[in-house]
Amino acid sequence: MAENKVIQGGMSGVPAWMDIMISDDGMKASLLLKSGGEAAFFTPEEVKDHLRKAGIQVAVKDEVIRQMIQERLFDNYYLIAEGESPRPGKNGYYEYFFNTNAQTGIPRILPNGKVDYSQIIELVNEGDVIARYHSAKEGQNGCRVNGEIIKPEKVHDEAALTLQGVKKEDGKYIALSDGRVTLKNHRLKVDPALNVRGDVNHTFGNVKFNGDVFVKGDIRSGMTVEAAGSVIIDGTVEGAHINAGGDIIVGYGIQGEGKALIESGGSLTCSFIEAAVVVTTGDICTGSIVNSNVYSDGSIDVTAEDKGIIMGGVVCGMTGVKANMAGHRSGIHTEIYVGASLEDTAIIRKLQRSIRSCMSYAERIEKEEQDLTIQMKKEGNTVRGTRIKKRVKMVAEEKIQLGINIGKSNWELNRILNRIAYAKDAIAIVNYKIYEGVDIIVGTVQAEIPDDIEGARFVKNGDIVDVNPFVKARRKK
Repeated sequence: MAENKVIQGGMSGVPAWMDIMISDDGMKASLLLKSGGEAAFFTPEEVKDHLRKAGIQVAVKDEVIRQMIQERLFDNYYLIAEGESPRPGKNGYYEYFFNTNAQTGIPRILPNGKVDYSQIIELVNEGDVIARYHSAKEGQNGCRVNGEIIKPEKVHDEAALTLQGVKKEDGKYIALSDGRVTLKNHRLKVDPALNVRGDVNHTFGNVKFNGDVFVKGDIRSGMTVEAAGSVIIDGTVEGAHINAGGDIIVGYGIQGEGKALIESGGSLTCSFIEAAVVVTTGDICTGSIVNSNVYSDGSIDVTAEDKGIIMGGVVCGMTGVKANMAGHRSGIHTEIYVGASLEDTAIIRKLQRSIRSCMSYAERIEKEEQDLTIQMKKEGNTVRGTRIKKRVKMVAEEKIQLGINIGKSNWELNRILNRIAYAKDAIAIVNYKIYEGVDIIVGTVQAEIPDDIEGARFVKNGDIVDVNPFVKARRKK
């Protein structure tokens, strides 16, 4: 650590009757007047003059110097001058008027069954100021007691935002349309959105929109909603068709009436799914699935509510399925697939049979071609030899076509197997109760479910499914 610098009397032009001490950072100067010397015979102005000659360039504390002389405060140091620290500036920054973290969350299913998406979706109206930029402000110089200038740290401006659906005007960022605002990777974006203030019904008509669709009411039976982006419904979906490029969020649930078809390029969150067909690329989170065929390329979580039941129909989550209860005491047939769907399983078996049949037929064709070739050479250019030659040509063409068919089947089989491979660690979990009539298939292998288990974890292990029973205490309501 640096030490204070002392300018002793008699050196550097400092009179013998005074010493000056400068702090190690040069920000403070202290004066010592020596007893028995000439200090008492000098005026404050003369002392200040000697201080300036010694290099103290900032304003000194006149009253302290006067008091030191008048009261003969000798042989001790007294602070008589201080420098000024630099005043820091302020870097430029963006001020946002929306929740910039909204797009990183997931919807919540509340205790009353309502899906709350307010924390993950921010809606703005055309003309709304959604952000403002505050330019960088320079700081002010400081100085040490010797007059040396101290510069503040440099300030900088933020990089410019990339804009989509937003205009910049006098440092303000303004939405160009109604829509959903997001900020990601320094990109400020407002995706156009269609806001339906009430129900989508026959009076309103079907909906087709190149963006997000927000429905404040219900989607009634027989209606169609197609959106390039997400579809968010505050109410209930009846026997309707929804096709979304992004997520689907249903404020309450899907009462499908056996007619609903829900297709999502993202995830689905809703309170319940009943009598519907659902296909999603992303995950599904719901409180119950009843008499529905539900497929997800991701996972399906049916534990959002205490009941958390899968009952009837076929449910497939490629990376996993979790529920509190499966089936019903009446024995209603319920199928749960993980790692592969019902369709995958059927197609795999069909392709495998087809490949085996084609391979067997190809072997017979190969043998026939060999025999015919021998006969053709033996008969030569006779009438019989000509007929055999035509047959050899037909067999050769048939063999080529068989090879093509086998190649196509192998390609399709490998495509499905590769898609299944990414879900090789998929598991099925039923926390509390598995009723009779429930089939659980993991990676195309059906689990053997003991009669005496309540809940269990199902994991594929080679050609079998390990069943790990457990019982969990029911959650309090």
